[in-house]
Order: sequence, then structure tokens, then C-alpha cells
Amino acid sequence: MLQADGGDVRLLEVLDDEVRLQLVGACEGCGMSFYTVRQGIEPELRRRLPWVRRISAE
Repeated sequence: MLQADGGDVRLLEVLDDEVRLQLVGACEGCGMSFYTVRQGIEPELRRRLPWVRRISAE
């Protein structure tokens, strides 16, 4: 999804129940990045990692 549009996501840190991500490439600074995280990345992370309580992206 992200790579098809020239973007990508990096895992910065996993600490207890929090995951920190960084959007890079075309996703960096994009006005739609909030929706990319909330509607695309976050549901998939929560499905695969149910113990995660907080997901943040830069």
C-alpha cells in the first residue's frame, strides 16, 4: 500500500505496550498520513499484535 505510492514505514521503537513508527518517502509530511496510520497500519498492527495499546507515528 505505502510502497506503491512511493512511501514506507519504519519501526522506531517498541516499548512495553507502545509502538513508535516513522513514515518516510512520499508519506513523510503528506496530508493523508494520519489516515494512512489510523485506517491502514494501525488495524493491521492491532490484529497481529493484540498487546499493543498505543501506536504513534512521526
